[in-house]
Amino acid sequence: MEKRTIEVVLSSVGKTNIDKKTTSKLTGINEGSLTTSLYYYSEKSKKIIGLPINDKTFNYDYFNSKIYNNLENRRVKLFLDIYKNKSKEILIIYKIE
Repeated sequence: MEKRTIEVVLSSVGKTNIDKKTTSKLTGINEGSLTTSLYYYSEKSKKIIGLPINDKTFNYDYFNSKIYNNLENRRVKLFLDIYKNKSKEILIIYKIE
């Protein structure tokens, strides 16, 4: 597993739309810990991108107190775990600043 940090402008937070069963098998993360995603606008692809959160490791106390109430268009740093499956990368957020 690799680590990566990206800076994005958040759009929203909500229920994840990933295939939790497959993601759990490929990453070893319990399905119950893959319930939420953060969504941001990608300048590169001109699309809204959703990245799932690992609920077990994510710093919700910080997120709820510093970011959640002023979420939209908020520039943040996302810390990602990168899991490789063949040529595909699976990105999971484990921390936010």
